[in-house]
Amino acid sequence: MSVSAMLLYVFATSLTMVLSRNTEVINIGAEILRFQCFSLPFLAYFATSSMLMQNIGKYYSSLVISVSRQGIFYIPLLFALPFIFYFGAERAVYGTACGRCTGIFTGSMVVRNNRLR
Repeated sequence: MSVSAMLLYVFATSLTMVLSRNTEVINIGAEILRFQCFSLPFLAYFATSSMLMQNIGKYYSSLVISVSRQGIFYIPLLFALPFIFYFGAERAVYGTACGRCTGIFTGSMVVRNNRLR
C-alpha cells in the first residue's frame, strides 16, 4: 500500500490527465489524489482491525470500527471542515482523508482497549 501511495502521489497529474483535458480539473484532481495518498497506507490496518474484532467475537467493537470511518467521522467532517478551516465548499473533499485518519485512529484505540482486557 505504501508503494502504491507513493506511485499515485508522484504520477497524480499524469493519471488525472487520463480522465480529463481541462487544466482546472487536472489541478484539483491531482491535489485531491495526493491528499488521499497520505491515508492510503493505513487502510490495511483499518480493514484488518475490523476483521480481527469480528473473528474474536467482539461484534460491537467491529461495528464501531466499521462505522467510524464513513458514518461517525466523515459525514460530520464533510460539513465542518469548510467552516473550521475556511476551505470553502470546493475543499470539502479533504473530509475523506481526514475521516479515514480519524477512523484509523479509532480502530487502533478499539483494538488496544480490547487487547488489554
